[in-house]
Amino acid sequence: MSPRLLIKQVVTLSVVLLQAACVVEVHSGNHGGDISKVLGGIEIEPGENAGDLESVNGSILLGDNSSAEQVETVNGSIRIRDGVSVNSVETVNGSIRAGSNLKVRDEVSTVNGSIELRKGSVIDDQVSTVNGTISLRKTEVRHDVKTTNGDIKLSTTDPLADPGESSL
Repeated sequence: MSPRLLIKQVVTLSVVLLQAACVVEVHSGNHGGDISKVLGGIEIEPGENAGDLESVNGSILLGDNSSAEQVETVNGSIRIRDGVSVNSVETVNGSIRAGSNLKVRDEVSTVNGSIELRKGSVIDDQVSTVNGTISLRKTEVRHDVKTTNGDIKLSTTDPLADPGESSL
């Protein structure tokens, strides 16, 4: 192998490795496609639409009024802002935190992580975790709420929205 070809392969490999460790952001234009990321996070900007979002060793953030199909992480958290619509939200070894008015057509689930859903959220299927706490504030879950090793906290108040109300 010539030295020039070897250098080209090393440079190409370096670029690929650098790309794998960064955050992917989706901006303007209703992306709609699937995004998979290893060793990095995914951020969907407010108002954007995405397909399936999958991350290993990175977090996922969905901005206000965005949408996605399946949202899944392994070893990463999922943060969802206000007014988001998704098919399902799942993580292994990470937490799920959602703002108000989340719409989920399927389930919200974790293994080894907590779930916090805020006012106006509607989950068409179940909310579940194996090892973690589930906190639901003014949230409608149309099927089961379950945990194997953790607490379930239900509240009709939203202490973060009104500091005068009591917290969980």
